[in-house]
Amino acid sequence: MDSLVNSGVSPGDKAIMDKIIKFRNEKWLSQLDRVFKSSGTYFIVVGSGHLVGAYGLPSLLIQKGYQVDQY
Repeated sequence: MDSLVNSGVSPGDKAIMDKIIKFRNEKWLSQLDRVFKSSGTYFIVVGSGHLVGAYGLPSLLIQKGYQVDQY
């Protein structure tokens, strides 16, 4: 999936991909952090492109110290 999302991205497309994936994930990260620290049960849905690569949500969560299990 990572190669489908990120391979062959031209420099012009990279700016678009950064807005679609990287910047959105970084913004969501702080929101997810609040959700994970609150009580309750939550169901969070994201597109598969947000789950892969260095700026994917699992990678960003691991960098923040969360344990991420992918099945």
